Amino acid sequence: MKRLVWILIALLILLAGMWSRTQVMAYNQAEDAKAYYEMQEKEARSRMRDILAEEGYSYSGITMTKQMPDEHTRRYAVSIHNQAFAFADDEEKRRIGSVLKEVCFAAAGEDRIEFTFVLED
Repeated sequence: MKRLVWILIALLILLAGMWSRTQVMAYNQAEDAKAYYEMQEKEARSRMRDILAEEGYSYSGITMTKQMPDEHTRRYAVSIHNQAFAFADDEEKRRIGSVLKEVCFAAAGEDRIEFTFVLED
């Protein structure tokens, strides 16, 4: 009987250790994903600035707003501010929007990403 109690205690300790390790691994994966997205967001803003400069829209303001309705979905609303957009026709704005969509980055794992671009003067 005493031996059975010690075996049960050992099993409980083993299970607690396994559960703890699983929690640490899940936390590490979440931190890795967070770091991945932070790096991708920074690079995307930088590439947007380069593209806008190449297209003649230097000194544009870029606002990237992130929404996370659930843990596997990210929605980015990107607003580009430049006074020159007041003089651009709809076709030019669509063309710039299409060029900017090239900077959209891929999702990690089973995540989903959506981008919306708005050009404002």
